[in-house]
Amino acid sequence: MRTSITLPRPIRLRYDRFVTDPRVRESRYRRVEAGSPRGERPGFLAVEEPLEIRIHDQPVTVTMRTPGDDFDLAAGLLFTEGLIRGPRDLGTIRHCSTEEPNLVNVTLTVPFDLSRVRRTLISNSSCGLCGKTAIDEIRTKAPPLRPGFRLPLETVLGLPD
Repeated sequence: MRTSITLPRPIRLRYDRFVTDPRVRESRYRRVEAGSPRGERPGFLAVEEPLEIRIHDQPVTVTMRTPGDDFDLAAGLLFTEGLIRGPRDLGTIRHCSTEEPNLVNVTLTVPFDLSRVRRTLISNSSCGLCGKTAIDEIRTKAPPLRPGFRLPLETVLGLPD
């Protein structure tokens, strides 16, 4: 029996690696220590976007994800929710269009009862997005934030933990 494992040493990624990676976006952030601003710096953020999963062109659920492995995520979700028994139940998994990369359609090789899914598939998130059936359900009537929008430091520091 193994009692320990050897982890690889951390590697330092080069700056240019992030430039073309769709999972990471360059941004600027303001560093704060002990409630005092320490200046603005460049940095990287993990991208997170909604993914609508459809079965036979019918919306089933929306979940948040870092773009990249959408097909594996869709297949894994269907498997863990008991909607498929394994890879043989999958026909195709494709993005619905190139204009909307956040929509994935799955076809199955087995009979599928959409009403069963709508009653039993449960996802949750604090933002309220996960568990929606379609991306259209999350669109708001609020205007988008204007470029350069900044949240005052006092507001951030006053938020609960």
